[in-house]
Amino acid sequence: MKRRVFLYHILPVGIYVCLLLLFLLSLSVSKRQPQILFISPEEIRSGDLMVISGQNFGMTRSKSKVWLNKSPLSSSAVEFWSDSTIKIRIPPLSGSGLIYVETSGGRSRGTLYILSERLPDRSTGAFIPGKPYLSRINNSRFKPGELVILSGDKLGQRQKNSTILVNLSGKAPESVLDSPDESQYFTVPAENFSNWTDSSISFYLPEEARSGPVYVRTQAGYSNSVEIEVEPSGYIEKRSRRVLNISQSVKIDRVGALPGNSLVLWVPSPSPRPGQNVLKTESSLDPLRLDHNLQVYQLTELASGHEYSLDLNYKLSLSQLEYIIDKEDVPDHYDNLEMMEPFLRDEKDIFATYFKRTSMAVYKREKNPYAKASLLYDYVLWKMHPDSGNPEIDHTKWLTSRKTDSFGYASFFTSLCRGAGIPARIVSGVWISADIADVVTHYWSEIYLPGSGWFPVDTAAADGALSAYLAEEADPPGSWGSLDNGYLAFSRGLQRGFVFTEESKRIDFRSYSQQNIFEEWIGNLESCSIQWGNIAVIEE
Repeated sequence: MKRRVFLYHILPVGIYVCLLLLFLLSLSVSKRQPQILFISPEEIRSGDLMVISGQNFGMTRSKSKVWLNKSPLSSSAVEFWSDSTIKIRIPPLSGSGLIYVETSGGRSRGTLYILSERLPDRSTGAFIPGKPYLSRINNSRFKPGELVILSGDKLGQRQKNSTILVNLSGKAPESVLDSPDESQYFTVPAENFSNWTDSSISFYLPEEARSGPVYVRTQAGYSNSVEIEVEPSGYIEKRSRRVLNISQSVKIDRVGALPGNSLVLWVPSPSPRPGQNVLKTESSLDPLRLDHNLQVYQLTELASGHEYSLDLNYKLSLSQLEYIIDKEDVPDHYDNLEMMEPFLRDEKDIFATYFKRTSMAVYKREKNPYAKASLLYDYVLWKMHPDSGNPEIDHTKWLTSRKTDSFGYASFFTSLCRGAGIPARIVSGVWISADIADVVTHYWSEIYLPGSGWFPVDTAAADGALSAYLAEEADPPGSWGSLDNGYLAFSRGLQRGFVFTEESKRIDFRSYSQQNIFEEWIGNLESCSIQWGNIAVIEE
């Protein structure tokens, strides 16, 4: 009986009394004047997360407000609210001031916050809710290959389709609502990234970067920009600049297909590098996407007997380069081997393991990368002879036949360097004569020197491979650390396109670009003829 009385009479009354007391307590708290005990951090920048600690803020925000000087914060800037803690995202501010919390119980006393200047200064800086935001950078001056650490918010948990854009020749938009012109920026390659979290990104600065704005691009859009200054990597861009109009074409005919087919083309475009700048790009079709330096086009439902074409035009400038680097300024070790690892191993047309013993026999006990590469350069010029008519393409016979074409020269030197622990890659493109009468598919190498970045080496040209296109007794257009204004690069290293389906027919071949795929035939595309036209040049 007593148990029933307790359950049906005393317990409900007790619960009611407790709820009433809690209500009265919350009502009394809400009527108390809020008090800020401290804020963290006290020195802030736009976009920073500030934590306000105190009491009597109320359990929920409701109609309460946070004031920065005379301006109330928008609801989107308030990320957390409890009776003792408030977390806010700092909007763009013009200076230091006082912060207040205002509730139904009144207004707190003001607490001083200090607006510290960002280093480096941002060219834009407005915080836009939902967009990635950059709040700090670990330095203001960088050399190619040095680690850049960006801190911020909403940068994404993983890289996926997000990336970093570094400046080539562009300026930050005047309005934060405007997007940067990506044709004036360089997309940091995937292999350059060291770490990516929602609040921090670290990457090795690519050699293509120039002083200017840096952006993060995620699926949510573009971040604000931060400004960096890039120290020169030891090259001199001479005044012999020429402006060219370049055209590419792909023709498709003799199509035999049934419904449910498509053709994907991976078209190389001029690769950003020192001395080579793309000024304008035009295409007869809209690309589906951009895989690094490969423009991806997809033609769907090709009809039998029909003809199709893709035409691209570029306006670009080429300048002569001379690299002036002192061996004593090149460290013996690499601080960014994580980024360089892909340029040290065997891959298609590079045989580092096979030539490692040969390489070691040449450089002996030398430890300096610059000096080792110089010895290997002299060895290739002594050992090989250019022969474009009947070149030896089997790398196992190079040391005995002692003849090959420019691709063999680049492959041999690159393999020797990788075998010596020097990051190296093959550069593919064309060399254009001064009178533009000759456009020659050509290959050379780049080695990575610590503290200086990528350094060009053309063993084939230095050994006379292009002499047939030069005046008698003319200097070679390229050699150790030197390229004239006829070099146009389409790939710097092997470019890898991401295929659409494993069941497709994929085609690659050697051309003025080194890449793992040029064409992908999907579905009921039974046959077709595809002609990749040569590069055509008109000097402006």
